[in-house]
Amino acid sequence: MPTAFEHAKAEAHRLGLTEDAALFYSLVPTEIVQAIAEGRIDPQAMAREELANRGLSQQGRWVGFRAAEQDLEHSR
Repeated sequence: MPTAFEHAKAEAHRLGLTEDAALFYSLVPTEIVQAIAEGRIDPQAMAREELANRGLSQQGRWVGFRAAEQDLEHSR
């Protein structure tokens, strides 16, 4: 059975990400990871909001803050 690190490394490769990007959960506080695992936090919703906070569309392209907020509203 692969370790969590081996699994993350394989997923990174499959998705075309760096290993560091795939291992970001190792930096997240345990309470947050636990809440995600229990379904109390929606990581997809958090990611959509973070993209909008950066002025990015849901596809990760710069669109500016106002357009990103509108994109976020349409994704809800």
